[in-house]
Amino acid sequence: MTACNCHEYGSRDNLCDAQTGQCLCIYNVGSRDCSQCEARYWGFPQCRACDCNGNAETCDDLTGRCIACRNNTAGDHCESCDAGYYGDPRNYVRKPCCPCMCPGGPTQHADSCSEDPRQEVIICNCLPGYQGPNCDTCAENYFGNPLVANITCEPCLCNNNIDPNVDGNCDTSSAECLKCLFNTEGFSCEKSKPGHHGNATTQSCVECVCDPYGTDRSAGSCDRETGQYPCLPNVTRLRCDACLAGYWNITSGEGCSACRCDPEGSLGITCNQERGGRDCSQCENLYWGDPKILLFL
Repeated sequence: MTACNCHEYGSRDNLCDAQTGQCLCIYNVGSRDCSQCEARYWGFPQCRACDCNGNAETCDDLTGRCIACRNNTAGDHCESCDAGYYGDPRNYVRKPCCPCMCPGGPTQHADSCSEDPRQEVIICNCLPGYQGPNCDTCAENYFGNPLVANITCEPCLCNNNIDPNVDGNCDTSSAECLKCLFNTEGFSCEKSKPGHHGNATTQSCVECVCDPYGTDRSAGSCDRETGQYPCLPNVTRLRCDACLAGYWNITSGEGCSACRCDPEGSLGITCNQERGGRDCSQCENLYWGDPKILLFL
């Protein structure tokens, strides 16, 4: 013989059936020893019916959370529509959950939608990059055509040379960047604008600086990467601000002129770049003779 062991809270007494051992359970309690709620009930020993709004058969016997909601419903009590659906499945409303008619299906361009009961329209809650009541256009600073199958809205690639808080930064169809900042230009704001040089992708484009006398303005602007200006004849350096060795007179505006130092009376080919200096072809005051002869004395 085996003891009944009827549960002290779930049974009416400690007696059980002599053949089956079944205890006499209180209302909505089940199992042989009356230790748990019957199916579709929860909260032992005060078992009450699962509240699933008719969209699930069972619930967790400890928490009452509904298990396996049907009809595209969700929530602890199957009281709301699943993502990508709209309606009101609660018992006192009974409005079935229907799929959101946003482009691309219930979840491609919008993670959810809602119904405006006053205007009786469905409003899609668009994913990032999409906008409009039906999420059928690209948002600001995105490009693409969500009305075409498998075409999504992607961020405009402007090398971080735009202000994302400003509208109209790029063409929503072609993705061309329209409002480049930081002295940049190009389809993707990928290069320095004329008269500037540097690396556009690191926002380091700065204005080129040149010597107005040594620069050949007719040959164009500076190199967009190095900053080198086109120089006039016999002018050198990045800013075109110095004459080549053996030349002077950069302020002429036509290029530097040759020093023309006398090879026998001078120590080299360089001269003062502003004054030019003498050509060393004759003796200074208080000296006499031929510099060409003195070199051999």
